Amino acid sequence: MPKKPSDTAAARARRSHLSRVINEMPVGVAFYDDAGKLVGGNALWQEYHRLDTRDAASGTAYESHARTGANRATRVYDTLGRETDALSTEFQPDAIEGRFTAQIDETLWLDIRNRRTSDGGVVSVQSDISEQVARQERLGNEQSILQSAIAAMPSGISAKDPRGRYMAFNQKIVELFDLPDGMIRVNGPFEDVARYQAARGDHGDGTVEALVSREIDILPTLEIKVWEKTLATGRTLELRRSKLP
Repeated sequence: MPKKPSDTAAARARRSHLSRVINEMPVGVAFYDDAGKLVGGNALWQEYHRLDTRDAASGTAYESHARTGANRATRVYDTLGRETDALSTEFQPDAIEGRFTAQIDETLWLDIRNRRTSDGGVVSVQSDISEQVARQERLGNEQSILQSAIAAMPSGISAKDPRGRYMAFNQKIVELFDLPDGMIRVNGPFEDVARYQAARGDHGDGTVEALVSREIDILPTLEIKVWEKTLATGRTLELRRSKLP
């Protein structure tokens, strides 16, 4: 009958298996005990922070890793996008617990999620989000260029999403419709503009609410259309509307 392994051998086997699993995870993982000493970290975490074997050895103080990040000009942001030094100071579990975004260098960005463990330590799970950040930056640049182009157009222009909320507009359309500043705003409802114009008399006779409902109901059914409209101010505009894809 085979000999049953001792509890110590079984525990070692479990730890070895767990260590292999953690090391193969597609995210960086590091564990600190309640004294801020490194219990262990996987290869990807070590690669993210360019730590050599000595710096990533068990027992290394959290402050050593924090200093390494500071020396590499790491910038850290909280969930509201505010820059913070929470991860670059001494080991304070309450301060470093939570979610952060860290710029490690010009090309590497990490999503860092730190959680307290039951024994007072901290486990840190870190994901590479460099591609998402780069894509967001590209979209932001494209949106900025598009907004600049819209602003420079001699005609008034606006774009609304399927819910009737403004996605983009220029100041010219505000001037042409003689609307108060701030009435049209990104993510603002077209309903506010329709109600203001209905009360002013731009949409003809009828109760304000009925006229507003008519204008809102028209939005989803609009095809390419060109027509003239005379406002209560006496200004006549040529309007062109068409659906976006």
